[in-house]
Amino acid sequence: GGGRRSCRERAKEPDVGGAETTQEKWGNRGAYLSHTEFCAQVHLDLKTASAAGDHKGVLAICQAFLVKIEILAVVDLTRHLAEVLLAMGGAWVQLGDLQESEIHISHALTLARSANFQPGIRRATLALAWTYQELGSYARALPLWVEVLEFVASSALSRVQLSLAHCHLELNLPIQGLDFARKIIASSGEEEELGVKMRAHYLAGECLLKMQPGRDQATKEFEKYHILSKHLKDQTAESNAWRILEMASGALDKQTKSVRSTSSYHYQ
Repeated sequence: GGGRRSCRERAKEPDVGGAETTQEKWGNRGAYLSHTEFCAQVHLDLKTASAAGDHKGVLAICQAFLVKIEILAVVDLTRHLAEVLLAMGGAWVQLGDLQESEIHISHALTLARSANFQPGIRRATLALAWTYQELGSYARALPLWVEVLEFVASSALSRVQLSLAHCHLELNLPIQGLDFARKIIASSGEEEELGVKMRAHYLAGECLLKMQPGRDQATKEFEKYHILSKHLKDQTAESNAWRILEMASGALDKQTKSVRSTSSYHYQ
């Protein structure tokens, strides 16, 4: 976007006691490591900090890398920078700041595309699609989820289809949304995919309600949603199903309120 400051300028300093020392340690390290070793060490330490759930540590390591970026003479600098920005995006998600995350991930995607860095493009596209959906920017999320369909592993396909069903529903495109929901329902998923199937029945019902005449069919989908919620002992979904079915038996004229079935599909 125009007028955006660079990621380095925009990046918030994590407010943690230990971050400064991490950054100092990194500054000192850079003095005796070659540039290539420095980059390798950054990626290694990012992996370690991320695995340990030290999200503020991740940000501190990234900051130290960004401080040195102008003097780093390494091959594939763009790729290294894209990786670091993706790590920052992931850390901000974990720290609950999706807006900050979106800035870093979209910058990472732009860089990965400019360098034709395919693994980075795939990871950033998936991350950005998820982030936009969580922010409620369905129109931005939708084309990215369509891109994700091109490369997603078959084991994660139904979760991506669920996101596509959700986005189409939110954008008032119920026919396309129903199509994706039914693909999930028709697939022979494993037991652990039942939660995804349950949400697909819910989204199918929501899409059918927006279509005329879809009410009887919608009720059938909500009933299946209810059965699966009981089977999975998902109390939130079960009480939601009860509420919808009560409305269905009474005044179905009131449009059911869309419940944010936030995708548990994480990109990390």
